[in-house]
Amino acid sequence: MTVSNKKNLRVCQVKYLTAYYEVIIACTDLDEVDGILQDWAQDTFSASLDLPAALIYNKDISEVITSLTIDEYVYLQSLATQYSTYVTNFLILPKASGKGIKIDVDAPTFGWKDLLGNVITDTAGGDAPVLTVFRGGSVREYAYTLNDKADLRFHVPHDYVPGSDIYLHIHWAHNGTGISGNLVATCLHTYAKGHNQAIYPAEKTILISVSTPNISTIPQYDHLISEVQFSAASPSGSQIDSDDLEPDGVILINMEITTLPTITGGASNRVFIHYIDIHYQSTQLPTKQKAVPFYT
Repeated sequence: MTVSNKKNLRVCQVKYLTAYYEVIIACTDLDEVDGILQDWAQDTFSASLDLPAALIYNKDISEVITSLTIDEYVYLQSLATQYSTYVTNFLILPKASGKGIKIDVDAPTFGWKDLLGNVITDTAGGDAPVLTVFRGGSVREYAYTLNDKADLRFHVPHDYVPGSDIYLHIHWAHNGTGISGNLVATCLHTYAKGHNQAIYPAEKTILISVSTPNISTIPQYDHLISEVQFSAASPSGSQIDSDDLEPDGVILINMEITTLPTITGGASNRVFIHYIDIHYQSTQLPTKQKAVPFYT
């Protein structure tokens, strides 16, 4: 549906089967309501509503704004009392820090995304992984043995939820027929805000440790993801302070395999690392400004 001219924002309560739903719509006049609700029902349930019986009420949003928790999910202007104005050609969302799109109606929260690291290996050095056939055919992957290293860099994106915790994780596998012991990736890291706000501090060390007791627990060719909390509001000596993270900040990491499982068969005593990345919570929105202050 193309939105043209100015629209009035309304709240309709509708019944579908045995459940009741609050539906926020934008319309030019009341004659459009049934059609819009039928479109919503098709998109939501792939079914039609029994109108007019299924329409419990149809009210201007200003009549129900105090009884619905709409402000947490929908924001069109700076004041809740202004919801009764109009929607034009744009979905307008707030510029303030921490505002955005949440998921799960019953327990709203910001969703998670992956921040993929830029992995650099020093192929001319003596501590680089080796491209090795992984599955017995032509596909190759970098295989790491003891003391092999990689350097990584991460650019904090503009949709990062300010103050939220991030999690560093490794996607890895092995192609051995037997495995025992432990895998430890030691990550030395430093982080600084951008835009001439901070210097890179002394490196901290955080470990990603995985128990690899046997082949039934860590199967051949299994895609494994091993994760550690990388930042916190009250960080340990190994973590980044979540309150310091912001768009355009950069995290630099040197990862070294400091403990290697005993792997027999396949690529003996080597693990294949596919990705090293960060889970972060996203507002699903960019920032209004491209530089600090981002949210003005």
